[in-house]
Amino acid sequence: LSSIPGGWLGGIAWLGGGSDLLVAVGEGGGRWFSADWGTTLTPSSSMAPAGDFYAVAASDTLLVAVGESGGNGMTSVSSDGQTWSATAVAGAPLRSVVYGAGVFVAVGLMGRCAVSQDGLAWTEFSLSQDDYVQVDYVDGEFVLAGTQAEFRSADGFTWGFVSPSPRRLFAYGNGVHVSLGVDAKVYRSVDGMTWTESGSDAPLGGLTFGAPSNP
Repeated sequence: LSSIPGGWLGGIAWLGGGSDLLVAVGEGGGRWFSADWGTTLTPSSSMAPAGDFYAVAASDTLLVAVGESGGNGMTSVSSDGQTWSATAVAGAPLRSVVYGAGVFVAVGLMGRCAVSQDGLAWTEFSLSQDDYVQVDYVDGEFVLAGTQAEFRSADGFTWGFVSPSPRRLFAYGNGVHVSLGVDAKVYRSVDGMTWTESGSDAPLGGLTFGAPSNP
C-alpha cells in the first residue's frame, strides 16, 4: 500500500462483485479506496467521523467498517467503498469484523459480540467478558478466540464452546491453522482443534494468509 494520509491503517478488504476495489480504514475515521491494489489511495467522499476504524469486512455487495468513538463501538456501511453511511455509535468498542454464511459478525471489548445481515441492524449476544480482538471465518465456521475460551458458529447466531484457549490472533491457508497465543508463542494446527507449539516467542501484532499468485 502507498502511505496513508493522516494516521495508521486499521484494516483492509476487497470489494468484488464487479467493483474490484481495495478498501482501507484507519485512524481518525479514515476510509480510502483503490482500484490499483493500493498504489493510489483515494479518500472517501463521506466526512470522516470522530473516532478510529480498526477493521473492515466485505461481501460481494457491501462493506462494513467497525471501530471506536468516544469509548463506544462505531460502525459504518458502504455499497461501493467510496461513500459511506453516517456512523452509528453504541455499546462497547469494536475491534474486528468478518463476513461469512451471509452475515457480518463483529466483536470487541468487554465481551461485545454482534451479528448483522446488512451492517445496520445488529443482534447482540454475549459469550464471555473477554476482550475480543479478532473473529474469523474458516472452513465454513466462525471462530472466536480469547484469553478465556474459544467459540465456534456455523451461522453467526448460535455459538458453541470449544475449549479454553490462550490464542488471540489466527490465520488459515493451505489447510493449516496458525495462531499467536497470549504467551507470544506461535501455534500450528491442521484441524483447528489440536495445536502444537511452533517456534519460540514471537512479538507479532497480527497474522494473515496471502496466496503467492495474487498481485
